[in-house]
Amino acid sequence: MERLKNYNLVEETTTKLILLNSQIKQENNKADDIFNITLIGVGLAMGISILKQIDITNAITMLGVGLSCLSIYLLKNKKDKK
Repeated sequence: MERLKNYNLVEETTTKLILLNSQIKQENNKADDIFNITLIGVGLAMGISILKQIDITNAITMLGVGLSCLSIYLLKNKKDKK
């Protein structure tokens, strides 16, 4: 009888750990999605912002920031094709 109680306790604890792990992964996925959207949005915004009349140094800086964000996004989501 004692073994059955211990088994139930271990089973409950394992189940709780599995559920907690899946919740943490879902939260990480949400944060990862937000980060990806931010990188794409900044890259797009920097490209669009140079359409207005601004001086060349600011335009090059903005394009550099946008290109950096898009590069980070692509490197982060790179899938190995082996």
